[in-house]
Amino acid sequence: MKNLVSLCSPSHHESRLRELLLSLLRETFTEFFPGCQLLPFGSSVNGFEISGCDLDLHLELGENEKEDLMEENKDTEEKKVTVKDISGDNRGEDNEELEEGASPEKDGDELDMQVTAENESSDDDDDDDDEEENIAPGLSLQGLSHEEILDVVGRVLRQCVPGVHGVQSVPSARRPVIRFQHKTSGLRGDITLNNRLALRNSSYMRLCSDLDPRVPQLVYTVRYWARVQQLAGNPLGGGPLLNNYALTLMVIFFLQTRSPPVIPSLIRLREIADNDTSQVIDGWDCSFVSDGTQCPASENQQSLSSLLSEFFSYFSSLDLHSNILCPRDGLLMPIPVSSPPPTWTEGFRMGPLNVQDPFELNHNVCGNVSTRIARRFTTRCSAAAKACRSPIFLLRSSSRPWGVNLLIQPSPSEGDKAEGADIAISIGKALLEDVFAAVKTVLVEVLLCGCKQDSDKDGVGVKSNEETAHVVPSVEELNIEDKGAEVKGENMGEDGIKNERKRESSDDIQGTSPKKRRIEEDGSDLVADRQKNVIEKSPCKKGNPSKVHKNQQAEGALSMRIDVWHHIWEGRRKVRRSMQGKVEQGIKLETAVSRALSAGTQEGGRPIMQITATTRLGTDGSAILHFSPDSDDYGCSATFFHFLKIFLPRMVENVLSGKD
Repeated sequence: MKNLVSLCSPSHHESRLRELLLSLLRETFTEFFPGCQLLPFGSSVNGFEISGCDLDLHLELGENEKEDLMEENKDTEEKKVTVKDISGDNRGEDNEELEEGASPEKDGDELDMQVTAENESSDDDDDDDDEEENIAPGLSLQGLSHEEILDVVGRVLRQCVPGVHGVQSVPSARRPVIRFQHKTSGLRGDITLNNRLALRNSSYMRLCSDLDPRVPQLVYTVRYWARVQQLAGNPLGGGPLLNNYALTLMVIFFLQTRSPPVIPSLIRLREIADNDTSQVIDGWDCSFVSDGTQCPASENQQSLSSLLSEFFSYFSSLDLHSNILCPRDGLLMPIPVSSPPPTWTEGFRMGPLNVQDPFELNHNVCGNVSTRIARRFTTRCSAAAKACRSPIFLLRSSSRPWGVNLLIQPSPSEGDKAEGADIAISIGKALLEDVFAAVKTVLVEVLLCGCKQDSDKDGVGVKSNEETAHVVPSVEELNIEDKGAEVKGENMGEDGIKNERKRESSDDIQGTSPKKRRIEEDGSDLVADRQKNVIEKSPCKKGNPSKVHKNQQAEGALSMRIDVWHHIWEGRRKVRRSMQGKVEQGIKLETAVSRALSAGTQEGGRPIMQITATTRLGTDGSAILHFSPDSDDYGCSATFFHFLKIFLPRMVENVLSGKD
């Protein structure tokens, strides 16, 4: 989990590019709008930054312009902030990697030189710049409408900031935004006006991140997991999936509800902030302690893996539709809300997943999440909780996923099935049944698996080579002129005589020939005797083994169900070396190695994987074992089959030769 944080975080080079671009924008806007402030918010400053995320900026205008703009906002917009506006976790942050060709490749010192050179050249995207009226520094926004102010800010970006292109104003958004991209660095940015709630929210996220190092590590892991499981990552900012801000709040709420809590609730942080100045923004109390060192250290000493497992268990068992998660209080509020309801419930949009914003209380940050995604979230949490409880979760491995990697593997599409594997074993003069028994011996006694032989559905079993030589040929093969006798649903009895499956209807019985009915009544038939005599004189009895193999293959195959309880296919070489000279070579040594590797683990619950193994005779006379995974929750079957391809033929040969 710690490695995941470092892998997702931006590099020092990318962070430096962000600082340079912010300085460039500040210098330009200060020239055109004296007294303004350009402040970053969102993921760039809240402690959960991802490589390639947008640079989210709040433009604080002069006093007169701010008053006019805020007054107009009261008349034209609802007092409700979207998840994207609060957190800054918008379209750009959802991308965990820079777009192709957008990765910063140049030193930060080259930025100013290159953007200046680019500004001197024209670009196809900005051909319409010449048609716009040139703007001069010292602009006054007095008396301008909201859309006119956005237009002016966009023109400043387009005409006066070196290297900026793709400027797009979105005045219809709840919090109007201007989007842009910087050519040299490949960074994208959003500029909003009058979004002080987002600034305060980012400060709160940063405080939570700094209070305990487990907070960002858990947040990064859950957000990455949600993206892989297709629960998060709306590509255009809106959609039915969860966003990063919602997931971060869910982690924070979970950590508030531990006993003892990992981080305090927002109410508790306000109590600690007695000496701090109270802050009210757009009518919402946004006060909390500004200095994290004033907060007492958490008494919760749980490990990261333990907290991660509890997170998935908690949300898999929680009735999301019937509760509101309240990070402000660190409590669950049942639905329907008790009477009299709080004033904020009037504008709260109920949905299948309800997470209250800690400041703007009437805002459900998961209001966009669909019922299907909410159900999938619960299902995926349940599967992740089971993976965290598996014996291989904490068992380090160099050849299979373990730990958090078990959780961030892409989920297979519905209907997809894991592939099986075929293993060929040379049987020599042995019978196929003996090979089957030897395979079962190796799996049970050496690899400590559970095996249960499947009974053939039609009563057809694979006979030994000698028994197969006496298989009764079909009527057609013997040219018996009894076309009315259909060979259908045949079963082989222990005496080598074919017994017809019991008819299910009177019509079938009436259509059966007298010879067939005689077989059903007393189990005897002159035809069978005649077939037996022909078989004994058949050349395949002595010198045509391929005919025997063909008959074996046609009759059916032996199969067994295998439960794999222990992860004993890794680390065998090291353990085997430590036992050299202490245990006899061969099966006894391999059995001792398996017992050593399984020490400390217990059988119980669900096995690591369940496999069906089928044995049949190949065309070349070898035994073909087909292994097909029935359940493989941890993605171990491919590695296990690769191990068996080398290990199993050697062990079966030892069993058949009687070396042990």
